[in-house]
Amino acid sequence: DHTMPQTSKLLWDLRNRSLGMDQNCNVVRAGYLGTQEFVQRLKLEASLPVHEGCVNTICWNANGEYLLSGSDDTNLVITNAYTRKVHVKVPSNHQANIYSAKFMPESCDNWIVSSAGDGSIHYTNILRSPNITQYKFTCHNSTVYEILTVPSDPHTFLSCGEDGTVRWFDVRLKKECSKSRCSDDVLIKCRRAVSSMAVSPLEPFYLALGCSDSSVRLYDRRMLGTITTGSFSNAGTTGVCLRFVPPHLTTRSCRVTSLCYSADGQEVLASYSSDYIYLFDPKDDRASKLKGLSDSEREELKQPPVKRLRLRGDWSDTGPRARPESERQQNGEFNSNVSLMQRMSGMLSRWFEEASEAQNNRAQSRSRSRGVYSLTFIFFICYTSLSTSAEPVISLHYSAEGTTTSTIKLDIAHQRTAAARIQEIFRRRKERKEIAETEALNIKRPEAKMCFKGHRNSRTMIKEVCFWGDNFVLSGSDCGHIFIWDRHTGEHVMLLEADNHVVNCLQPHPYEPLLASSGIDYDIKIWSPMEEFPSFDRELTEEVILRNELMLEENRNTVTVPASFMLRMLASLSHIRTDRLEGDPLEGQGQEIDDD
Repeated sequence: DHTMPQTSKLLWDLRNRSLGMDQNCNVVRAGYLGTQEFVQRLKLEASLPVHEGCVNTICWNANGEYLLSGSDDTNLVITNAYTRKVHVKVPSNHQANIYSAKFMPESCDNWIVSSAGDGSIHYTNILRSPNITQYKFTCHNSTVYEILTVPSDPHTFLSCGEDGTVRWFDVRLKKECSKSRCSDDVLIKCRRAVSSMAVSPLEPFYLALGCSDSSVRLYDRRMLGTITTGSFSNAGTTGVCLRFVPPHLTTRSCRVTSLCYSADGQEVLASYSSDYIYLFDPKDDRASKLKGLSDSEREELKQPPVKRLRLRGDWSDTGPRARPESERQQNGEFNSNVSLMQRMSGMLSRWFEEASEAQNNRAQSRSRSRGVYSLTFIFFICYTSLSTSAEPVISLHYSAEGTTTSTIKLDIAHQRTAAARIQEIFRRRKERKEIAETEALNIKRPEAKMCFKGHRNSRTMIKEVCFWGDNFVLSGSDCGHIFIWDRHTGEHVMLLEADNHVVNCLQPHPYEPLLASSGIDYDIKIWSPMEEFPSFDRELTEEVILRNELMLEENRNTVTVPASFMLRMLASLSHIRTDRLEGDPLEGQGQEIDDD
């Protein structure tokens, strides 16, 4: 139809081609994908409300007709992206949020692998849905963040998780495992949580891992094996051929929330929580020596680990309408929740300072301990995966020990025992030994070729970054936008408002100029170049970038706390005041803890 608008004709061509009605397969893609005009004409084409919770994972099938998604509602859904109808809905039987789900390659889309916060992996056959066949692997002992399939391999898949293991399962050898803390299929043991993975598309024996110690490690899987396959190696450095760490992150522990290889396998993208996105060449031989701690960095590490508190479930600092604290104050805006959490943050900071001062006083003169009122803080802060949150979650306990000392203990859900602390010490020693061994091996340490900034990645465990064609890099953001950069210059070329809170997942169509996105909203969004003319609001983009930078800084060292924390904290204050009034009169001469 020659009267059909160009944008509508584009979608008609895409649909015809995907349904096999058009043999001229490369015309549309060659004409649009890879040009700046293409990304600047992107527009929301459809919203697929197929879940009742945050959508944490989306994946196209091989021919790009179907989308597989997993959610906090624990359902797996396969949707036809063109007809917008649900093809299959599978209750996954996971007991927690689903974080990753993939079609098994060359299985006619009948086999699905999924993982969740309950630590389990489900291998599901949907051929005769709703009568499904499902096998379970319960080998991981905590959250499994990602499932990775290998191109053209319908029999094996990899998994990684909070327990620091990467596991390799071959369903020809076994389809399920119910052992607790099983190590039969462990391929790699890391000392830190492994939160992301990627395989080289051209050399799939190369496996990149993103860990919570700010490092990306590249392994050659040909040098590795498992107990199940009969070639297990326990050495932590076996198979390592590269370690990438941005120099300024060598003293910090930032999670790598996403890794992505370019289509030609020549470059890798790594997205860091509370930081930026880096592009590096995995074949780069320039060994950039990792620097030691400077005096200022050593001093920084001595600062209180908790500067701010955030109430769990509070997403007020996310989405397109979120504003930095400084801007809200300037505009006279007031948020009772934020105000309360600021006051409690102040209390924690004062308590920490008082505890530090008391510790120093005791070290100088233990004989005066009866006259010193001390607060001893034990911070046990780690990352959990509640509501896809990447922040520490803490709770508060109070106990009075003796007549002159009160102890405030901050821990996570369960108190860490002395044995656990000893294990932590040994873990750190082994970690340092492995780093030394790695350096002795003279492995590659590439430098970053490019840094992509402007987005904000601090609120969720999942924040995908990806290449789109040969010329663009995409990422989600806590501000609810999709950011698109020029791959070669790092320049912003497009900004799309895509979620009311956070955009977590981005998956370009395998062939066509279509993009699927998801996040905290309960739907999947499909984007296509439907705008009649290209447009890009640079002024708005600069405003969003500035706010993101301010809020990224505000979110560093922020701790998410449950509502019960505030109640316990107030109860602790009451106990402390009671101790001061009823105890030794000298105890009241310590620093006062005010209500305000």
